[in-house]
Amino acid sequence: MIPEWRQLGILQSSVTGWFDKTIRANASAKIAPYFLFINRLGEKSIFLFILIILVQYLSVLFLIVFFYLIVSKFRGNYLDRKRQRLEKVYHTSIAEYLFQEEGGGIQGFLIQQRSRFRKNILVKVISKLNEDLEGETAIKLRKLYTGLNLDRFSLKKLHRRPWNIKIAGIRELASMDIGEAANEIRRYINHPNDDLRSETQIALVRLEKEDPFRFLDTLETYFTDWEQLTVYYQAERVNIEMPSFRRWLTSSNPAVVRFSLMMIFINRQLDAAPELPGLYRHRDPEVRRLAYKITGELLQVDQASALRQIYPKETEKNKLEILRALKNIPDDSLLEFCKQIFLKHPPYALRLEVSRALMGLGEPGIRELKDITDGQFLKDPIYRHLLDKRI
Repeated sequence: MIPEWRQLGILQSSVTGWFDKTIRANASAKIAPYFLFINRLGEKSIFLFILIILVQYLSVLFLIVFFYLIVSKFRGNYLDRKRQRLEKVYHTSIAEYLFQEEGGGIQGFLIQQRSRFRKNILVKVISKLNEDLEGETAIKLRKLYTGLNLDRFSLKKLHRRPWNIKIAGIRELASMDIGEAANEIRRYINHPNDDLRSETQIALVRLEKEDPFRFLDTLETYFTDWEQLTVYYQAERVNIEMPSFRRWLTSSNPAVVRFSLMMIFINRQLDAAPELPGLYRHRDPEVRRLAYKITGELLQVDQASALRQIYPKETEKNKLEILRALKNIPDDSLLEFCKQIFLKHPPYALRLEVSRALMGLGEPGIRELKDITDGQFLKDPIYRHLLDKRI
């Protein structure tokens, strides 16, 4: 077996020999001495030879990357100037189309814009104009959008791989109110990408006129607070008539139930009140908390007994919400109920809320507080705070 040092020597001889032969055959008279010098170094040390070759390789690579960055910079500047120029031209052409007599056709110049780059700019200009237009002018602009087949162009973006391209297509279709695209857009309602999923929800609220919140039927992923807020804002922005959210209180998705409860609270949908007791034992504590809150806000006096029964089994945060609800729907049992809680020396937050509930009962509640505190009622800063009419 050939020793390792011997193998290295054989490799060194073969590499330097090949390098020397190649230089003599191909190198010009000017650069041949340089390569011969490298070859002589290689004859002395194979490691030095490899190091020099590596340095040469990295130098060439650096030049290539540097050249690429320079070209990209110039190309980006060129495209920006071209984009600005085309936007001005498209604005002028679209304005001429919008202000021409009824029945006038689309300008041939706009029809001739076939490249993806130009169509993207044209769609951007039309979408931006559409945000500021209403009535007949907006309808005419939409006809221009479909007449140039830009709706198909935007629809094709939904089938492209990058998620940001899909989002761009969804925004364009929603902005131009292309209701026929709702079925294609709905495919992304449970997409793992948060941005794409959120954009899908916003678009469906706008496009599905008959049932704008239909997507809640099939929403399986987490419905974040930010997504809920953007969906509500979009519905308000386009003046959508709110449906009865009682329909989704039995959803298997707790996030959908929470959103529905918030919509019931905001819109004061009393028809959902009979469904609230069924949520008092929901597995999600936040759903239960919202159910207690809405019971009090909708003044469901007949649920006071159920709230008192569920109180001992709840978390401290939910106990606070139950006490706030009971304060809004007081009955004859509230005085004794609050007294029993107080005697168990609850945490500070609960003691404060019980005190508020008792004081809400008027003179009987205040007398009960004095008895419970053995005459120290007015000395306790909690009660002085509650009695201060300036607060």
